[in-house]
Amino acid sequence: MIRKLGLLVAQGRPQLLPVSMSVPLAGALIHGKALSEFEIITLLFIGACAHLAGFIVNDLIDFQLDRTVSTRQSSPLIRGEITPTMATGFALLQFPLAIFVYVVLLQGTPAGIVTLLASIICSFIYNRWSKWGKIPRLIPEVALALSIALLCMTGAFAVSANIQATSMLFCSGIGFVLLFVNSIPSGIKDIDTDAKYGASSFVLSTGSYATDDGALFLSQRLRLYTVVLQGIITSSTIALMLIYRLQGWIVIIMVLLMVYAWLHIRQMLTTTTLAQFKRNIPFLGGFYNYFAIYLIVWTGLPNILKIMYILALLLIFSPPLTRAVTLWRTRYISIVDN
Repeated sequence: MIRKLGLLVAQGRPQLLPVSMSVPLAGALIHGKALSEFEIITLLFIGACAHLAGFIVNDLIDFQLDRTVSTRQSSPLIRGEITPTMATGFALLQFPLAIFVYVVLLQGTPAGIVTLLASIICSFIYNRWSKWGKIPRLIPEVALALSIALLCMTGAFAVSANIQATSMLFCSGIGFVLLFVNSIPSGIKDIDTDAKYGASSFVLSTGSYATDDGALFLSQRLRLYTVVLQGIITSSTIALMLIYRLQGWIVIIMVLLMVYAWLHIRQMLTTTTLAQFKRNIPFLGGFYNYFAIYLIVWTGLPNILKIMYILALLLIFSPPLTRAVTLWRTRYISIVDN
C-alpha cells in the first residue's frame, strides 16, 4: 500500500511539488498577517492536493500520447506499476481532501470556498481541452493560469474575507507566470511528439513547428505573444515592488531575476534546433519570474522556508553562473552550440 502511494505521488511530478505548494501560502502571506504553523501546513497541503490532481488527470488524458514520448517511459502509469483506475481515484480524491482541509481545518471564508471550487473547474477545463477538441487553444491555457491565480486567492481568503486590489494584482502576476511557463516552453518542448500524435497544442496552433531532422521554427505570432506576456509579468512585478516598498537588497535580487528572465527568453527565441532548446533548460525563465514575484512576501515566510528559498535561488542561478565561468575559461569562445 505504501509503495503504491509512493508511485502515485511519483506520477504527479514531485520535483515541481514545492512550487505548487507555495501558491496558496503566497496568497495568505500577501496580507502581511502572521500565520501559525498549522495554517502554513494546511495551506501547503492544499497546494499539494491541487498539484497532484492536476498533473495526474493530465497524464490520464494524455496516456496514449505519453506512451510515444521517450521522456515519459519511466512514468509509473506508462510502466504499468499503477493502473488508470487507481490513478483516477487518487487524483479525484485530492479535490474533496483540499475542500475538507480548507473548510474544516482551516475554516476558510465562504468566498475562499467558492474560489477554490472555481480553481478546480478551471484546472479541469485545461486538462480536458488543452490539446484536444475544437476550442481555441489559448482558452485552456488561460483557464490553467486562472486556476493558479484562484488558488493563490484561496490562500488570501483563508486569512481575510476581503481582498485588496494589490492582493489581486499579486495573484494575477502568479497566474501570468504559469501562463508563460505552460503555454510557451512547455509547449515547445513537446512540439514534435504533439504533432506526430495529432495533438493540437497552443504552440502548434500559432504556426510553430519542428521538422523531422530537429530544426525548430517559432512563428512571429508566438514570438510576439512571448514578449508581450513577459512584458506583462515584468510590469506586474515592478508595480508590486513599488507598492510594497521593499528593502533594497530584495529589490536588487528581483531586478536581477527579471533581467535573467528576459535574457533566457532571448536565448529561447533564437534557438534553431529542438535538441538545443531542451538543453537550455526551457523552464528556467519561468522560475526566474516566479522567484522574483515571490520575494514580495519574503518578510512573512518562516525561517525554514526562507532557507529553502535561498537554496532554490542558488540552484536556478547556477546555470548562468556556470556558463559565465565556462566563457571566462575559454576566453569568450562561443559555447552556444557546444
